[in-house]
Amino acid sequence: MQFVYAPGNPTTDKFMQEAIKLFKTRTGYVGNITSKGTKNEKELASYCLYQQRDDSRSNMIGTVFKDFENKVPVSLDYKIRYSSVYYSTNFFTQLKYRVNGPKYGTAYTDTYFLNWQAAVEQTFIERKMEEYNKTDFSYKVWMQRFPYPEHRDTSSGFSVINIVPWVIGYGYLIFIINIVRRMIEEKANGSKELLKMMGMTDFTYWASTFMNYFIIGLITLLIITIVYKAPLKHGIVFLKNSDFFLVYILLCLFMASLILFCMLFSIFFNRTIFAVIALLVVYVMSLTFLLIKLFMLESDLNYLPLSVGNKFGICLLPPGALNTLFFFASFYEASGEGLQWYNITEFSLVPDYNVLMVIGAMSFSCLLFIFGIWYFDAVWPWQPGVPKPFYFLFLPSYWFGANSKSGAEMKLVNKSDNNVDFFEEEPSGTSPGVIIKNLCK
Repeated sequence: MQFVYAPGNPTTDKFMQEAIKLFKTRTGYVGNITSKGTKNEKELASYCLYQQRDDSRSNMIGTVFKDFENKVPVSLDYKIRYSSVYYSTNFFTQLKYRVNGPKYGTAYTDTYFLNWQAAVEQTFIERKMEEYNKTDFSYKVWMQRFPYPEHRDTSSGFSVINIVPWVIGYGYLIFIINIVRRMIEEKANGSKELLKMMGMTDFTYWASTFMNYFIIGLITLLIITIVYKAPLKHGIVFLKNSDFFLVYILLCLFMASLILFCMLFSIFFNRTIFAVIALLVVYVMSLTFLLIKLFMLESDLNYLPLSVGNKFGICLLPPGALNTLFFFASFYEASGEGLQWYNITEFSLVPDYNVLMVIGAMSFSCLLFIFGIWYFDAVWPWQPGVPKPFYFLFLPSYWFGANSKSGAEMKLVNKSDNNVDFFEEEPSGTSPGVIIKNLCK
């Protein structure tokens, strides 16, 4: 460990030696301690950065004194610059305040920061008492933590509920692969076009496919919800306090978004193997990366500072929405309240985001995926059928139909009274699309 200080002069040299001696006595530090004085704070920072570049594991504490020239000043004004080798983010100094109550076990209390701060200030007191020939150094120190407003008492750190999105997400991996595989195979072998030729509309095809898998998802999600609400061995319940039907509805909304996402994803591929590889990359990476980066550890540093738009965008992806839901569920379970209908509008965990907004984001994602399926299925060129122009949704003819030109109708056959029984009546209100003239055998 090395103590670097500024400015370096006889007064600060002596002061630092006494403070280091007191620090070593109070902490019981048995390692090697060195000290170095620099001209100013800029030189101190440059020296520390240079030393840490050569030895990345070095522990350095910088101290900048003000008005330490010929003697110790009347009042102590100093700055501590702590090494960022091991505790670059755990001080949480970039946060305006800590959400949901004070936290314990931070680097501010677990490192040598407070010990060095106490050593510097006690050394200053002793020097001032010597200056005024005061020998009675008996005093008491009372400490009281800064009061915090009323809040829910939650256990900070990792919770087993945090890995529930992993279990559910990876549990449905084969399920979503099967959705994409089936839809691409139906497109590749011509089954989809054959159904269209037989009169099936696009809406009927996509709706039947969605309901086919959504019914399966409803059954499996009901089993999952029962398992998470039922007591397991040793009386462990994952979602002990949460409302059963609310959890089930949230999972069903996730399932609807997931199925629609897979249906949209299948439009852009004609080969099953390429689609499955791309799906695994997008789905697994988003599920794992978001959980580890934002929700697993230090969520108040990584997730809470995000803007509302970023939080909303995360919930547009099914894995992101699942991670966010169980992030809220973990908090409410730790508080002993659980997810309930009455607290979905509360801003208890995140100051600008709540469960109702997550539900809104998931519902919006379903509408967005439905629009994407309708649009890209019509315009995507690399699939069977004749693609529509990319601007087809702005054409009045698409919504209201094309008006037939006057004089364009023609008489198809020459009916007579003798053969009228052999011809079917022409439909009313339509115009012929294909006309064959002068056909003979």
